Amino acid sequence: KLLDIDAVMEWALAGPPSLRSDEDKAMRQRLLEMINQAVEAHDAQEKQREKDCTKAKQPYTYQPCGNYGLSVEDFTYLFRLRTKLPDCNCGVVVDGLRSKYFASQELAAEAILTALGEKFVVLNVALDGHFGFQGTDAVPLGGKLLPAAVLDLEDPSAEEATQRLQGALKPYYEQLQVSLTASSAKLQEGLHSAEAELAKVAAEIEAEEAKSSVPAASA
Repeated sequence: KLLDIDAVMEWALAGPPSLRSDEDKAMRQRLLEMINQAVEAHDAQEKQREKDCTKAKQPYTYQPCGNYGLSVEDFTYLFRLRTKLPDCNCGVVVDGLRSKYFASQELAAEAILTALGEKFVVLNVALDGHFGFQGTDAVPLGGKLLPAAVLDLEDPSAEEATQRLQGALKPYYEQLQVSLTASSAKLQEGLHSAEAELAKVAAEIEAEEAKSSVPAASA
């Protein structure tokens, strides 16, 4: 199931059947109030910015609120409930870290890692626009540092951030390698078993056909 942070939050705020307990209703109300307060504060800033632009005779374009102040704890709870629904039985893919609910993509990444916990698996990651990195190529995870091409060389913390990110993701990558190897072996075993069973059924059908084609002996 392809999910993103905003879609998960819109699902939760709509009051789905999965969130009908008194505690969940209270949480939903608290989150809605938090969002309204964030939007009101943002709109007040936008009105002031519009006045400043008008005074300076500069063009003004309204910018929607881009940070509702969601906490990692609240998102973790809601995300885990969302992934328990039947459409997520085969797993989920989190599509990006940009969200209007979090103050930064770093905080969004922390929320995703916390929510998925032991179930988190990464094939590769493209860091363009995330954590101050530049570049659009997907970066395979492993023991080596990310190529210098993806780093914002003007940001002295970029390399350290790269090391932290890879250090956090490496155990999941290694777990994925083990899981894929085991799954491949199991798949091959199942394939061989199916082929043997198919051959057995084909032989039985052939024997039955041969038997039915033999004319009955005359009396």
